[in-house]
Amino acid sequence: MTQEQAVEDHPESGERCDQLYGLLGETEDAKVWLARSLAKTLKSLVYRPEDYLESESTGSFLRGVYQVVLSRDPSPDDLATRVSELAQGKTREAFVNEINESEESGQRRLGDVLDHLRSHTDAGS
Repeated sequence: MTQEQAVEDHPESGERCDQLYGLLGETEDAKVWLARSLAKTLKSLVYRPEDYLESESTGSFLRGVYQVVLSRDPSPDDLATRVSELAQGKTREAFVNEINESEESGQRRLGDVLDHLRSHTDAGS
């Protein structure tokens, strides 16, 4: 972003923008790379996955968890029950932990490990 764009985007901070750009000096590829890397790192520290998930609708969130953790859609009864639990105050994080720690999830992961081992044994034969 140029100094002019920064001042235009943040007119209340025009003087501060001028000072910062003065300290940074001429634009160079290495400085641009460093600024982008820093921005990416700071964003990863400031925003947590939960911050993004909260903006998803309840139904989309629930379906997403079931798909990722259990590789299936929730049944209509599961969906209704889970929507009700969240409406009554269960946190999304608690729900994810519950599904992730479920017996079904554990069995699925063990099955995935077995499939992986079999595919590598077959490939090595």
